[in-house]
Amino acid sequence: MFGDLLQGTKNEAEEKLILEFWTSLPKVNESAIVIEAGKLSYKRKLPTKGIGLIDSCLLLACKSNKMSLWTLDKKLLEEYRNS
Repeated sequence: MFGDLLQGTKNEAEEKLILEFWTSLPKVNESAIVIEAGKLSYKRKLPTKGIGLIDSCLLLACKSNKMSLWTLDKKLLEEYRNS
């Protein structure tokens, strides 16, 4: 997910800030998350709700690790709350 943030960086200072923040956070080991998120996406018909694979990965990682989801994406937040 931080790769998505890094993709949109505007300069090296912003990149450095994002990487520093990433290193300070706890990590989850989700080696098969893309496959599992694809299955979740299919079962819940997430693409029809405007929720793509990366957001499905986020949803699954948060739910399976009992983590909060911080997002401004109303569709994703609603799916998180209803799952």
